[in-house]
Amino acid sequence: MSITCNWYFRKMVRIDDYVRLSIISKLEAGETQRSVAGEFHVSQSAVHKLWIKFKATGSIKNAKRPGKSCKLSIREKRMLCRGCLKEPFSSASAIFKNCNFDKTLSPCSVRRILRSAGLLSRTAAMKPMLSKVNVRKRKQWCRDYSVFQPADWSKVVFSDETKLEIFPTCRRLVRRRKGTRLQNNLVCKTMKYGGFSIMVWGAIKGDGSRTLIKCPIRLNSSAYQTVLESGLIGLYDSSETFMQDGAPPHRSASTLAYLERKNVCLLSDWPPQSPDLNIIENLWAQLKKKVLERFPRNSEELWKVTLEEWNSIPNENIRKLYASIPRRLDAVRRNNGRHSKY
Repeated sequence: MSITCNWYFRKMVRIDDYVRLSIISKLEAGETQRSVAGEFHVSQSAVHKLWIKFKATGSIKNAKRPGKSCKLSIREKRMLCRGCLKEPFSSASAIFKNCNFDKTLSPCSVRRILRSAGLLSRTAAMKPMLSKVNVRKRKQWCRDYSVFQPADWSKVVFSDETKLEIFPTCRRLVRRRKGTRLQNNLVCKTMKYGGFSIMVWGAIKGDGSRTLIKCPIRLNSSAYQTVLESGLIGLYDSSETFMQDGAPPHRSASTLAYLERKNVCLLSDWPPQSPDLNIIENLWAQLKKKVLERFPRNSEELWKVTLEEWNSIPNENIRKLYASIPRRLDAVRRNNGRHSKY
C-alpha cells in the first residue's frame, strides 16, 4: 500500500520551469530520456511528454485549459463580495438575490466566486455580548493593570465555575467519506437536556496549584460560600489576591462579607463579560476535551473522570497561561475593549 501511495504522489508532483529547461537542454545534447529521468528523479514518461510538447510547440509551458466563462463581470463580482461583507451571515443564494442581478447563477457558482475572493464559510466565534459600558470598563481595566509584572500576576488566584455534560449540545466536526453521514460511529450522540451533567468550581495559582469542587447546578450565595470554604481557604495565602467574576452569587452582600471575615483580598474591579481575560477558561476547554474522550456513563463516573483529568493537567500549562496575561491585556487594549482572540 505504501509503494502505491508513494508512486501516486510522485506522479502528481509538478516539475518547475528550471528543471524543465534543464531536461530539454540535456535531451538536445543527445542524452537518453532514461538517463535524464534518473538524473532529475522524475518518471521517464514525464520526460517523454515534455520532449514531445517542446518539439510540437517550442515551449515548456502548459497550455491554458479551456473552461466555461463566468456569467458575472469583474464589476459584478466585486458587488457580490461587497454584499457578502454587508450581510456575512446570509446564505450564498440570499446574497446573490439581494444584489438584484439580471442573471441567474447557481449557489455553487456564487460560493466559488466568494471563496476565490477569500470569503470562506467558517463557524462563527461565540463571544459574550458587549455593551458600550462593558467595552469602556474592559479597556480601562486593561490599561490600569498593564503595570502589573509577571510576579504580581503569579499572586492572583483565578477561579470560575463550569458545567460538564456527557452528551454536550455543542457542534463537533467529523472527518468522513461521502455517504457515511449516518454511520453509527460517525454521528454525535445527544440526549434531551444534555443528559447527565455536573457543575464544578475551580481555582488555580501561578505555581500550578489547583483545586476543583463539585457544586450544585444552581449556585446561590450560601452554596457558593460553602464551595469557597471547601476549596479556596486551604489554597489561598494571605499574600495573594482572589479573582472571581461578577456572577450574582459572587457579588452578593453576604459573599463579600464572608470573604472579608476570612481576610481574603479580592480583585473587586473585575470587568464584566470578560472570559477572555480569565485564564482558567482555557483549562476548562482542555478539561472538557479530555473528559469527552473517556466517555463516562453516568454522573458519578463523570465526576470521577473530571477530577482525574483535572489533576493530570501539567503545572507547565498553568504557568504558560499566567505568562499570557500581559498579552491578553494588550490584545484587548488594541481592540479598544472589544473581543480578543483569547
